[in-house]
Amino acid sequence: MKIFKEWLIIEKEIWKDINGFEGIYQVSNLGRIKSLSRTFWNSSKGGYWCNWPERILDGGLVGTFVKYKYVVLCNNNFRKKCLVHKLVFENFVQNVPKGMTIDHIDGNPLNNKLNNLQLVTHSENNAKARKSIHGKQHSYRFTDINTNEQLVFKSASEAASYFDVNATYIRDISIHKCTSNYLKGKYKVEAINLIN
Repeated sequence: MKIFKEWLIIEKEIWKDINGFEGIYQVSNLGRIKSLSRTFWNSSKGGYWCNWPERILDGGLVGTFVKYKYVVLCNNNFRKKCLVHKLVFENFVQNVPKGMTIDHIDGNPLNNKLNNLQLVTHSENNAKARKSIHGKQHSYRFTDINTNEQLVFKSASEAASYFDVNATYIRDISIHKCTSNYLKGKYKVEAINLIN
């Protein structure tokens, strides 16, 4: 009888001050942003001292088809909307040079861990985006979440024409690259083996 030990790999979270927001915000190698505890003078309503506890920022999502996580950072009266993956990369590796962009290696734009980010050219990033799931062509099944009625299309382009959306959006929904795998809140989208 063989006995196997399961090893749990736990990544150590490392925090660094965010450039331009030192002592106020930090970013971690696991893609999290936190606001540090601090006391500051709030000049509204006659002025008073505020105690701000340390907390992890939730942020929001930005993007038309593909959603990226962002946070809003404040320094005195200055507010800046920042993409989380860019904060992680620029504070742990380097600033993004002109003509380059940050790629999510696993294709999931919400996975902002440092080990999932790499620097690529815009053309390399676009070529990767053009590839459909794992480089294969697929057909697409749309299931109405209310009636379970199904529509099947030979390609993302055919489905895009039917629903009056972009073909890339269809592909992204099917691989959960968007925040939801539902089209127009009504259809569940799945990539299936190519139909001839």
